[in-house]
Amino acid sequence: MFERASELLRRYGGGLGTGVEELDRLIGGLRPGALHIFYGEPAVTDPVLYRAMVEACRRGPVAYMNNTDYYGEKTLVDAGMLSAASEAAGEEPLAVLDSIYCVAAFNAERQVQAAGRLAEEVRRRGASLVAVHNASAFYPRGRDSAPALVSALSRLLAAAAEASAPLLVSALSRGSGPHAKPLLPLQLSHRATVLVFLSLRGSFATARLVKHSSMPAPRSALLPSLWWAGMGRVTPPFRQIYRRVLERIRRAYRPLLREERHRRALDVLVREVWGAEHAAVGSLGEITVLDSMNLAASIHNKAEIEELKRRLGDLEERLRSLEERRGPGNG
Repeated sequence: MFERASELLRRYGGGLGTGVEELDRLIGGLRPGALHIFYGEPAVTDPVLYRAMVEACRRGPVAYMNNTDYYGEKTLVDAGMLSAASEAAGEEPLAVLDSIYCVAAFNAERQVQAAGRLAEEVRRRGASLVAVHNASAFYPRGRDSAPALVSALSRLLAAAAEASAPLLVSALSRGSGPHAKPLLPLQLSHRATVLVFLSLRGSFATARLVKHSSMPAPRSALLPSLWWAGMGRVTPPFRQIYRRVLERIRRAYRPLLREERHRRALDVLVREVWGAEHAAVGSLGEITVLDSMNLAASIHNKAEIEELKRRLGDLEERLRSLEERRGPGNG
């Protein structure tokens, strides 16, 4: 029998949705004061974490801890993915960013310190969600990494419980397939209320519920709602993508152009080039960083062309004026 995610949230007491409908149906949402560990491939765990943060911003501030290892793999905030998650939810990206307060840890020792500072902020400011990005960044690395990680997450879990907020932790996995485990100290897996393994099956994002305090496990589900992160077959039509990108350019890009002639050149591009060549533009995907750079260059070139056309028109007008003054018999 098919049940709505909202009904499962109500039945099982989940306080917050993840924003991914299929995942909410699988786990019943995120529970206040509980530890949720989503582990697996960052290509899936990252967009799920960002989407949950966007969803939580609708209720209040979000506390975020980023673990960045400068001596190994770097885990940086993907502003583009967070923006895409915001737009997929119909939220303004800048408003979402304003709702997030964060700390960063660069090694195991600072992980404990950063968690302590964030826990203090949660108690002071409150939070609708406490999110920890890539808790595996410093584990296992030395004998102190396990106790440091346990201490850091214990502090955040206590603060989240006081704020009646879920604690959502993303981590790498040890192994793959049905036997994959979180790359975290075993103690944390035992303390977790919910364990979810996230992976890619071809181009599809999948979730496997490994542990839950009150819902049947193990169970699995595909996550087509992550289409905005480039996964699955549920993709919006080009016209919808085109309009969304065009609206983003008009609202966020155009006002930042410093010269009025560049803004006019952009308007000409929209009217005379992109609109006229709609089919050709449709053969490509959404804007990438390189596309954005090319867009800036195209606007500059278009502005130069329009300026040259104006000057040429002035020269032609002056030439006609000179010819009229000389008259037909003065040649």
